[in-house]
Amino acid sequence: FVAPRAGFDPLVLDRALDAMAAWRADGVPIRQIGINVSRSQLEDPEFAHTVATRLAARGLTPSCLAVDVGPDALVDSEQALRTLGMLRSLGEAEVRDVLAEQGA
Repeated sequence: FVAPRAGFDPLVLDRALDAMAAWRADGVPIRQIGINVSRSQLEDPEFAHTVATRLAARGLTPSCLAVDVGPDALVDSEQALRTLGMLRSLGEAEVRDVLAEQGA
């Protein structure tokens, strides 16, 4: 699921998490779902709390979510780094560096 670059739309996260919860309820053995996040999302100081709240509302744990961070997301942004730290502190959330995974 890809969230829009213009800003964080919680509906994208809701759709991804709803799909995962439904698949699991239907017996589909899905371990994790990924969402792409942009700099504007990471700069939102409420983003990590929003993610944690929405996971809990569906009975999902942070390990169910992979947060894909693009290369532009961390450039010169102290708030983005703080939010990234908060996402990691959720305990089991996986935060992936998309650029590193692509071998760049």
